[in-house]
Amino acid sequence: MNREQMVELRERIVLAGKASKKFLRLAERLDPEHRNEKKYWITDDTIKTGATAVVDWEVLQGLIDKRKPEVIVELGTWFGTSAYAMVNMACAHVFHPIVHTCDWHDVFLCDRQYAGHVRFYNERSTRMLKALHVAGQRCDFAFVDARMKGDDAQLLCKLFRGKILIAFHDYNTKGGDNIAKVRKIKPDLRLLKPQALNPESSIAVLEEV
Repeated sequence: MNREQMVELRERIVLAGKASKKFLRLAERLDPEHRNEKKYWITDDTIKTGATAVVDWEVLQGLIDKRKPEVIVELGTWFGTSAYAMVNMACAHVFHPIVHTCDWHDVFLCDRQYAGHVRFYNERSTRMLKALHVAGQRCDFAFVDARMKGDDAQLLCKLFRGKILIAFHDYNTKGGDNIAKVRKIKPDLRLLKPQALNPESSIAVLEEV
């Protein structure tokens, strides 16, 4: 995907997601007075959205081009922008990539264009990861954009069929905490901070070398 395609996809999904009844119900429940400007409740705003930025997608594309994953696991779906972007990126390398993604709320926007590629689990990450293990599913790449809890780190690492490659969003906040949890289990994983990938992005990476 080039930058123009990324911008178009992100804006289309975000605006459609914000116009959905599911999003409006969630906004009313979590921010009934519409006072929290740091959140994402303005329906026609594509900047304060909660969706990952295009600069983050460019980092993800570099990682996906490197790994060429058939199966991707994502923690933290929101509207599904990153999931759909990663499908597009992976389609350049494999015939039928799959993204397994989850979130506790359901504002995920189902897009027919990606039917069969994105599998959304409307539940906490631990439950999805356990379900994938029970099903015998394995992955090649993971993107973490939610706070890992409980056994998430261990479950995620065990899902890899090859060398571990995990991208973490929001490195200076939840991403750093998530990285610490994974490194407790896998201390030998190499950390690539945003400065090594793209200093304008907040994505950091743990990889097995």
